[in-house]
Amino acid sequence: MSNRRYITSEVKQAAIQEIIDFIKYSSEQCQARGWSYFATDNAPEGFKALKEQTVNKCIPIANYGCDTTIYQCNETNILFRFYHDVTHLELNQGFSKSGEYAVIDQHIEEFKAWGASNLALEIFSHDTHGQVDYYFKHKAFIDNQAAFVDSCLSHGRQYALKVKH
Repeated sequence: MSNRRYITSEVKQAAIQEIIDFIKYSSEQCQARGWSYFATDNAPEGFKALKEQTVNKCIPIANYGCDTTIYQCNETNILFRFYHDVTHLELNQGFSKSGEYAVIDQHIEEFKAWGASNLALEIFSHDTHGQVDYYFKHKAFIDNQAAFVDSCLSHGRQYALKVKH
């Protein structure tokens, strides 16, 4: 049986808009808890460095590698990174595969509670869990995140993990 399926661009865009709205909401919640960020081209690469470079709950967030995300603009991708790193710090979870999964699982639980649709949850999982799986399989970041998510939706994540994106 094939994993191939077709999702209209309108339906996919509506699901992605849900994710964008959730990211904006979640980053606002982080700010309400006293967190802030600044975008930089010299962001920390490891969890220890993230903790050391976070001063007064102000986090340095990478402003690069945002051109091929599903989030439609660099600022939304940066907001996701902010929310993601706040969750790393609040859960005290590092950048290991299990640490990333713990943070992403927290995001998914919050997204479900927020009222996300099944398709939005699926896309969000492909974009987050999928990127972690890709990184630990290939020891490289995904070059084109949007193409990776499209491959996951069309052919399944296992196929997408085999192809360079």
